[in-house]
Amino acid sequence: MSTGTVPAPGSGVGKVKIQPFDVKNYASVQFSNQTLGNLALWIPNGGELFVGADTKGDIFLSIPAGTSQSLTVSISKQHKEIYRYSAYCEAISAYAEGGSAPEIHCS
Repeated sequence: MSTGTVPAPGSGVGKVKIQPFDVKNYASVQFSNQTLGNLALWIPNGGELFVGADTKGDIFLSIPAGTSQSLTVSISKQHKEIYRYSAYCEAISAYAEGGSAPEIHCS
């Protein structure tokens, strides 16, 4: 299982950083919210990547504080690429940072 964890800022202020992670075909990706507030995830064109997505377009997830949500990946040859996504953390009223934008690497 690949995990994208949003770490808790201790004081409710500061920055949230997410490290890029690699996924393989039919892997389970778990997004965990360890912050003090809700987390909003936006995965542009994520419906192309995740099995059972209601759409082939963008995926929007709302993850309450202290919870997680899993999605199963289905990677076809044309989708072996890097998927960027955004994570907005209500606890600090800001987007999480990665190396640049948070990334899911598909191989």
